[in-house]
Amino acid sequence: MEPDAPAGSGASATPDLHLWIINQYASSYPQSGWTRHHFLARFMRPCGIATTIVTDAAIRPGGRRAEGSPAKSSTGASVSAGPGPDDPRFLWLPTRPYSGNGVGRMINMLGFAWSALRAGLRPSRNGLPAPDVVIGSSPQPFAALAGWLIARRHRVPFVLEIRDLWPESLVAILGVRRYHPIVLLLGAIEKFLYARSDRIVGVLDGVADHVAMRVGRKAPQTTWIPNGVALDVMPEATPLGEPGAEFHVVYAGAHGPPNSLDTLLRAAELLEAEEAADPDAPAFRFDLYGDGAVKSELTAYAERHGLRSVHFHDPVPKDEVFRILAGADAVVLLLPRLYLWRFGISPNKIFDYLAAGRPVILAVDSPGDPVTRAGAGIKATAQDPADLAAKIRRMAALPIEERRAMGERGRAYVREHHDMPILARRLAGVIRDVIAAQAGSRRR
Repeated sequence: MEPDAPAGSGASATPDLHLWIINQYASSYPQSGWTRHHFLARFMRPCGIATTIVTDAAIRPGGRRAEGSPAKSSTGASVSAGPGPDDPRFLWLPTRPYSGNGVGRMINMLGFAWSALRAGLRPSRNGLPAPDVVIGSSPQPFAALAGWLIARRHRVPFVLEIRDLWPESLVAILGVRRYHPIVLLLGAIEKFLYARSDRIVGVLDGVADHVAMRVGRKAPQTTWIPNGVALDVMPEATPLGEPGAEFHVVYAGAHGPPNSLDTLLRAAELLEAEEAADPDAPAFRFDLYGDGAVKSELTAYAERHGLRSVHFHDPVPKDEVFRILAGADAVVLLLPRLYLWRFGISPNKIFDYLAAGRPVILAVDSPGDPVTRAGAGIKATAQDPADLAAKIRRMAALPIEERRAMGERGRAYVREHHDMPILARRLAGVIRDVIAAQAGSRRR
């Protein structure tokens, strides 16, 4: 085990381990989307771990395909490597398009899992080395199950990364009945993977409690590896300036059922009514960047209610997100009021916000959230438009020095706890540990 091996940029060590990460929604930097695995792989490369990320060629609806000129394989997939010597290799698998959260999405997820399994059983067909370790990530559980099967085929350790809690997310967020056949199937897959993984890593600090609740004494060792940012690719946080004619609030991220953006629109409606009634009331501008299943409903609501302060924008690449955040007076993050958050929260966007050095307005009911730990913002009650509007007004009324201090504390907190080289060292230690454990069991 080498938890403290150097994991910064620079000349790569000769890789002696090949890691496969199966995640349908993994994206390559600087594309928009989930770049967590790209950066973890980049910073593990100097530790002697070379990574192949198996992902969807379309990333997700509205997402970008792999850039550059990837090599086509004999299976219709494409393989590309990152521009830098430490960047991972991506295997992009074609999938069937879909829209919404119905049968089409289920077919898409199953199709990706099948393609990933075929690619993993015979890596040479895509010109790839066989894995020494496989990580299956759970944005969708069928892909994680494919990862477990690939690991068994090659007789190598399997690490399950828990990002989304399946099937609890379906029940809590989408309101699917607990005894629906899909919920029962996903629950069986969840328990199977929890009990048969060699190690579990999770982005939520309470994930070990959740695993123990599901499988009890069968639970493997669990390691918390939260989301984070790669500060070395981010510009230095610019000093927060005095607001202009409008106090500028930015949201950058998904527009889906778990993001509670309807609460933000209703808060904007209250603030606009207040401004119309009182000429001395502050003016606000809300810019929302991203895409998702309910974006059309949100834009329709804003148009129907004549919300002049709310502006919607397309998703932007990661490097452009940092520039946009630098122009904000404050940033906002919302989640609905759900029992799921008792295990913690770790949205990617929250660490972008903190690293940008901007004060955060957080409307989430969850213990131990990063914004509160960092002292980097103001907390509002989840799904309460009136309280959110009050907290936005309160943020705008704070002295500039106080808001600057919030932003500086957020940046410092990320540097200490959520910088990607730190998280990569932790994951590299897990990988070395499971390799050593397997070698020890074989000797016995």
